[in-house]
Amino acid sequence: MFEVVGTPASENFLPEGLVLKSELIEIESTGISWSGEAKFLWKGKKLGKGENLYLLEEGTKRWVILKTFSEIGGIGAVLTKIGIVAVLEDRSKPKIDHPFLISRYRFTPEVRPTTFIERMYSISDVGSGYAGGAEILLDGQVFPYEFESDRKMILVKIPRSFAKFKRRLSLQARIRDRAGNFSDWLTDLIDLGQILEDEKS
Repeated sequence: MFEVVGTPASENFLPEGLVLKSELIEIESTGISWSGEAKFLWKGKKLGKGENLYLLEEGTKRWVILKTFSEIGGIGAVLTKIGIVAVLEDRSKPKIDHPFLISRYRFTPEVRPTTFIERMYSISDVGSGYAGGAEILLDGQVFPYEFESDRKMILVKIPRSFAKFKRRLSLQARIRDRAGNFSDWLTDLIDLGQILEDEKS
């Protein structure tokens, strides 16, 4: 069943940075058990820049972005859960930071890689989600990285041989979400000489 509902009075209805751009459509399952996927078509609806269809999940009370596609006369989406559907504009900046309560290093001294030093950075976004592109600069030069989607971590592997030429390096990083918003730059000052000395001790 589909029903237009009013905007809840709760101040926490929308996370900071998400802006409501449509009426709210509540999707309910009445008298039937629903599993799998359902196709949702919002006739006459068009999405503007930074806008997308989101679902406020009934169980978690969290907004999640829906996979959308263009349809003749409207916008389509795939639903796997019931809840409230709305068009939201994502104005929130994604974030990249040092991991919270997690070591920056994944390895114990016994199994630590011998050819590189690894740095880890966590990413988060309350809106459209990480777009899959990051800018990593090491002393101003573009540097490769890896992305671990299950842990939402960016990994940067710096060859230990760099310490022969420069003791300290400056690493800068920023990410972009699907709505085109960029995070602030994260700056990490890396003292390769000190790291190697600490490992020896």
